[in-house]
Amino acid sequence: MKQETARKAAKWWADKLRHGAKMDNGDDSEVGMFTMIAALMLQETEKFKQSDDAIDKFEDELAKSVEKMSGNWISFGVDYHPDRVLQDAADRAGLELGMTTLPWKTNMYITGDTVKVSYGYGAEAVEI
Repeated sequence: MKQETARKAAKWWADKLRHGAKMDNGDDSEVGMFTMIAALMLQETEKFKQSDDAIDKFEDELAKSVEKMSGNWISFGVDYHPDRVLQDAADRAGLELGMTTLPWKTNMYITGDTVKVSYGYGAEAVEI
């Protein structure tokens, strides 16, 4: 995979660490709203465990991993916890990922040089 495509993908995830991530589990009920509020509050406490240097290293490690991937279609993401691709990059960067660190129900799809993200429960995949 092209380095530029891998970098674009990695930057998207790292930016969610830098600026906060949407916690959308698809539950529009009152309980779901309280779940989202609690998740956002927890996300704020998790930010104290993340240094700018660790986030930058995570971005670099994730880009390296994605660049090594092959195939016509690549997919990785988060249900409630990050999948192995994201977790391994975080581990190599010394970055602790919690349950609300990255956006719930979010998947990234890479085909050729195109990177699309479905950001939240049932969201349409949009090119970044």
